[in-house]
Amino acid sequence: DVSTATVYETVADKLVWSAMEGCNSTIYAYGQTNSGKTYTMKGVGKKSLGIIPLAIQDVWSFIRQTPNREFLLRVSYLEIYNEIINDLLAPENINLKIHEDPQKGVYIGGLKEEIVVSPEHILSVIATGEAHRHVGSTDYNDQSSRSHTIFRLVIESKEVLSEPTPATPPSQYPQTPTKFTSSTNSTSSTNSSSTNSVSSPAITPNSKNSSLTQSMNSSSVGSSPAKNENGTNTVPVRLSTLNLIDLAGSERASEVSTH
Repeated sequence: DVSTATVYETVADKLVWSAMEGCNSTIYAYGQTNSGKTYTMKGVGKKSLGIIPLAIQDVWSFIRQTPNREFLLRVSYLEIYNEIINDLLAPENINLKIHEDPQKGVYIGGLKEEIVVSPEHILSVIATGEAHRHVGSTDYNDQSSRSHTIFRLVIESKEVLSEPTPATPPSQYPQTPTKFTSSTNSTSSTNSSSTNSVSSPAITPNSKNSSLTQSMNSSSVGSSPAKNENGTNTVPVRLSTLNLIDLAGSERASEVSTH
């Protein structure tokens, strides 16, 4: 037997680091009921951290070690139960549909996204989603996960061209937002490719409220400066996702009482 921390260091931390550097990454656990999937992914309290809280710690460690970039982090949390997609952050959003767009690629329409500003904020969002997840009683576990869940962290970052003005972090989140211009709606996925203005805080090692303003679409994400509608250069934005997946057990449905 090995600890979850050892498993994380062996197979997961490199994927988290890659996601922060701009590569899409996915970490998941699968197996039969009572094999420890949810325990491995989420852990129990602060003394036995799972893959997800360890990954969250590494995300902020990367941000602290990358003073030349500003970051914007958005999260969503969904479950797949009986082949139906439900939004765990907005439980009224049920039976969501998968769409495909030439610019955005594959996405889930109507899925809520929330901007996060601290590790504690992310854990709070996860706890909110967990309260809406389907669980059931089996021969092995009174609170067995009965649905697949996908926790998705969207990571946007840009190079800091000048030193950000230091700001005193507030005592609690959410922080006072600053302007962030993005083609992605901050509260839900849409199939619009137009540029919308949303309010959100940028995260830097030295300031939690530095301004992060960009003109972003699929053609402007890259290594060379893009042109905005006025013809001036904008700093390219790096965009990637980290998917953390907990799969339900593989026993027969007749063995399960769900609620």
